[in-house]
Parts: sequence; C-alpha cells; structure tokens
Amino acid sequence: MSSTQTTALPAVAAAVGYDTETFGPAVTLGGNWQKFDFFGTNPASIPVTQNADGSVTISPGGNDYGAQLSTASVGTTPTNWTGEAFGGGAYFQATMSFNGPASFWANDVENMATGSTIGQSTSPSWIEADIAEFDTTGVYGFALHNWTSTANGGQGISTLNSGSPVFPAGANYTVPNTYGLLWVPATATTQGYVKWYFNGQQVGNTIYWNQFNPNEPASANPYSVMDSRHMALLLGAGSSTPNTVYNVQVWQASAAHDISTLPTPTPVPTPAPTPTPVPTPTPTSKPSANDTVVHAGSTAAIIDASGNAWTITSGGQVATNGTTDTTTGKVIELAYVSGEVWQENSDKYWWGRTSPTAPWSPSAGTTTSPLPAATVPTPTPAPTPNEVTPTSGGTLSDAAGNKWTLTSAGVVQENGGAVSGGAGTAAFAIVNNVLYGQDAATKAWYTYSTTTQQWSSSTAPSATLTPVRAPTPTPTPIPAPTLTPVPILNEVAPASGGTLSDNAGNKWTLSSTGVVQENGTAVAGGAGTAALAIVGNVAYGQDATSKAWYTYSPTTQLWSGSAAPPMTPTVNVAATQAGATVSQGMVSIIATSGNHMMFISGSGDTVNLAGGVNTITDTGSGNTYILPAAAKGSDIFTKNILTDGDTLDLRSALSATTWNGSASTLANYLTVTNPSQGSVLSIASTSGGSGVAIATINGATGTTLSSLLAHAVT
Repeated sequence: MSSTQTTALPAVAAAVGYDTETFGPAVTLGGNWQKFDFFGTNPASIPVTQNADGSVTISPGGNDYGAQLSTASVGTTPTNWTGEAFGGGAYFQATMSFNGPASFWANDVENMATGSTIGQSTSPSWIEADIAEFDTTGVYGFALHNWTSTANGGQGISTLNSGSPVFPAGANYTVPNTYGLLWVPATATTQGYVKWYFNGQQVGNTIYWNQFNPNEPASANPYSVMDSRHMALLLGAGSSTPNTVYNVQVWQASAAHDISTLPTPTPVPTPAPTPTPVPTPTPTSKPSANDTVVHAGSTAAIIDASGNAWTITSGGQVATNGTTDTTTGKVIELAYVSGEVWQENSDKYWWGRTSPTAPWSPSAGTTTSPLPAATVPTPTPAPTPNEVTPTSGGTLSDAAGNKWTLTSAGVVQENGGAVSGGAGTAAFAIVNNVLYGQDAATKAWYTYSTTTQQWSSSTAPSATLTPVRAPTPTPTPIPAPTLTPVPILNEVAPASGGTLSDNAGNKWTLSSTGVVQENGTAVAGGAGTAALAIVGNVAYGQDATSKAWYTYSPTTQLWSGSAAPPMTPTVNVAATQAGATVSQGMVSIIATSGNHMMFISGSGDTVNLAGGVNTITDTGSGNTYILPAAAKGSDIFTKNILTDGDTLDLRSALSATTWNGSASTLANYLTVTNPSQGSVLSIASTSGGSGVAIATINGATGTTLSSLLAHAVT
C-alpha cells in the first residue's frame, strides 16, 4: 500500500475543478518522457533505466543542468519541438524516492525551445517552477522564478517568501513520497496562485499574482507570465546518487490549453472504486445534506446546489473551490442550511451567503445559529480494538501469533520489522485474520499478503466504522485577526467619511483633504489631520505627518499634545498564525514573533510587525508601518505602498542604533538598494556599519533614501 500505487484524484486538485487526468501516471522512457536534449545536451549521455515495475531510475550525469528527463524534446526551430507542455493551470504530482539530491520542476517550453534553437530567449520574462528541489541531502526546497534575462539564467525575481526550505515531521525521503504543485491562473476578478504539497499536505506559503498584462514589466506583477505559457516537466538526480520515479500525474480542468504531439493513448482501465469517499468532493458532486456542518481542522467540504465546494483553510478562512475569501477570518464552522452556506467565527457570530459572489449577511453578523437547536456534531469514534493509527499506539495479533504495529511515522511493522510497501499508512486493521492498511494520501484501503509480501486494492474492513482521522478539535478560537464587522462610530479618517457628535450636539467631520470641521466650519489648526475621534466628549486629532495625537478645546480653540484616544481596537497576531486578514480601518495590528502572510484592506491602521518575516499585501491607504529594529524581523510588501499614502515609522528601529537624531548623519545608518523587483531598506546598528534588511517594497524601483524618507517618520 505504498504511495507508488497512488493514482487517485488528489483532493487538492478536485477542490479547484481539476478532475481530468491529462498526463500519466506511467513514466515511459521514449514514450511520454524523453531524455533531456535542450541547450545542446546529448541525450545519449544521460543514464536512465526503465525498471520492470514501470518506474525509472535516474542516475547522475549527462549535462550541467541537473535535468535528465523531460516531457518535451527540442526541435530545429522555436516552434517545432515535440512532446507535451501544459497550459491554463494544473496540479503536477510526482512520486519519488532518493537518498541524496534530486529534483522535479517545470520550465516554460516557449523559453527552452527558443533558447535552444536561436541561442537566446527572445522573451523578456520566463518561468521556472521548482516543485521539489533537494540541492542538499534532506533539505526540501521549492521556489518560483520569474527570470528576466536570457535562457541560460541570470537576473530575475524569486519567491524569497515561499517558506522554503521545509522539514516535514517524520519525513523519510528514501521511501516513495508525493511532491506536488497547484497552479491556478489569475482572472480579471481573482488572483492567480501556486501552492506546494508534500504527500497531499500544503507546505510553505501561497504565492499570488494578478492577471497577466503583456505590457507590464515582470517587476510590476511577478510570476503572472506563467499564465500565458506552457510548462514542460523535468526530472533530475543529484551529482552522486540516483532518483527513482514511480509515477508522474497532471490533473487539469481539461487539456484544451495544452500543447502535445503525443499520440492519443489507449485508455487504461480505471481501477474499481472503493466505498471510501474522496475527502474533498469535486464541484460536480451531489449537494450536501441539509444541516451539514464542517469544523475548522477538517479537510471535508460542503457542496452547494451549484456544485461549489466550501472549505475552511488552515488559516481560518472560507475557501470556495480552493480560492480563499480574504474577507473572512477566525472561522470555526461552516453549515449548509436550506440552500445557504453559513460561517461562524470564534466570536460566535454567523454570516450566510447563497453563492460565492453573493454578499455575506447580515453585514454585522448574528449570534443566532441557523442550525436547529438539536444539531450537535457527533465526534469521530476512537479506533476500534482491532485497528491502530500512528497516534493511537497498540499492538494487533494475527491467528499465527505475529505482532503487528503502526509506528508514529505511519510504517507498518510485523514483529518489529518494517513491512514492504508499508510506509505512508494512516490506519492498520486485522479483521478475520485479513490484514488491512489505509493509504495516508488517498484514504484508499489495501490488503496485505504475507506470502507474496504485496498489497492489493480492497474495500474498507467491515469493522471500520468511519474514515480514520484526528478527532474534531474543541472549537477554541482560531487566531485569525479579522474583527467582528461592527462599525467604529467614534473615529473617522479622510477616506472613511462619517459624522461624530459631542454631548452638545455639535457635528464633527473630517474632510477628504484632512481638515477638521465643526458644524461644517473648519476648526482652527485642524488641517493636516489623519484621524478624528470623540471619546468621553473629548475631541482627538492625529497629525498626518508626525502621527502624534492632540486634544482640541472648543473654549480656547487650541490643540494640546495628548496620548492616543483609548478606544483604538488592537489586533494581536499569534506567532503560530500563518496568515491574517484585516479589513477594518483605524485599528492597531501587532505581531511580536513568527512569520505571517498579512492582507490589509483598511485605512488609517497602525501596523507593528516584528520578530519574523512578514509578507504584506496592502490594498488600503494611509496606513502606518512600524518597522522592526535590525535583526528583529523584516517586512516584505508585495506592492509599492509609497504611492498609497502609507507611512514607514522608523523611530523604533532607529532607537536601537547609535544615531544621535541628526538628519545629517541619517544616511550613515539607513541605505536603500534597488534590485530588479523593487527597493530594499537596510539599517545599521552603528554609524557606517553593515546594514540589515528590514523592509522590501516590491514595485518601488528607483527609490532613493531621500524619496523613501518623504514617506517616513524618524
């Protein structure tokens, strides 16, 4: 029941509608796979062996590119190459085992074919997608490269925020494992993205881009060119150790956007399905039953009447057909009631919508559950006495007295020795002296023969009552920082509009140009205001330049220095929280440790992120970012925030240096460099010392220290 037999539809592919297998699973040398021959490589020098079981073993050598096999083969012109390349989005997956360096990746065939036949790429931008790149033994890396130079490499933009490398718990790369990449193209209304997977579980971070515009440089919208290209798959081995590849599969919505010169294969008989349900139903599945619920931490989905699959992401947000709804957060439960999908957050508020494009309502949420009062989720039963899991422990015995166990790493053992093909097992059972194993990736069941030492596909054992999975956790709050959408009525910003009232009934407003007005008349000294608040009948104003707060006296018509008004809500982002969405304005967002993917759409927010690497997508305006001190973290902005009225607060970072506050010496501590993708701000602890990057602003090309300081507070 090893993963070499995995050919079932992956749940991650089904969730986005990629339910057609357009390539594989067989790896046939000279058929759907060719020895690598691009860039002048002699394929005769490449050592690859087709094994009796259908797998191939790739030995080191043959070229300097680390590539031994490809789904495409070079021609004599940029357009007459042969083989197959994939377009329009796909889920790529390979099953491999190795004990040293190895690789599985994809290049766009347009660049490879052009670079191999006319000497250089005529494309100003091309894509390399590293799906599994083990440059060093045991170090699992991956990346997306948007190269902007010639075909033989050079300058480009790479996903430094992909989360690579990763070290999955219990991973044993010397046995077969699956390595996958999900590619979903952007549309006019949704972002495109890629995700990496190890044995069906996402690793690293999701990388996003907007719809491809051929008139934009790569730095303005990195990686989007992938949506316009066709990806050829490649396999390679290390410099001294082989790589065995058991199968490679491509799942797509259809092959309509692919390019292929391969003959149409004879259909392979589909294995008889087992009664075990696919964990994530495809969008064409039957609608879920009324009052169906899904809890955070589960991989199950609610299917609506239109076939859309609704799930809860690991970050506590709602996803529809695999696309995350960034307006949601802290989601602990989904419910399907009378044709409407409802979400509940950890504050016990509910919102419902009838389709993926309909608004969530009511806008402020409701504490009344849409479910019948008697509906109580039934916990998953514990494993039966004749079944064990990696977390349950225990020993089973067969009729001959042999002792069978399942290790915490999911390896089946007989009398303490590992069973052939028994890795990657989610559950093991003995029923009527028949040995059953459940594959951790596909959830399919197999039976094991001690005579042949082989696993065979099977139905689930009769004693197994439910698919084995972790018990549904107690719904403690999932720490996503989206606040309950209740308007903040005692504070306004230039972009928010709104009217505040004091106890005397006077009407206070803040114009779009930042001027405080009382009953429609400009207040003395009230220009240049970033925020206006009334708390305890005291009028507060925040200076747009210094971000300092003042209180206003209607009697003296003067402003006086003050602390910030006490009502500003604070959003704390936990160190273990991978991603967060904040849509409210005028809030304080704080993270003191951990790496985070932040999505901020509010205006007037004060954001203080330190202690880790924070990747920030800001679609709001007028926000203030308190940058960390040297070696205390760094902030990566996915767009040029300097054009949106945002401010960089450098006071905390500079206070940790020896700077004396003189503007004439500031350049001895702060430096700005300009790589191809944008600008990098570095800070030195001592005058003229080595700088440490604390902020990267993508898209801010050509920025100087002077132009950056125009948007900063020191």
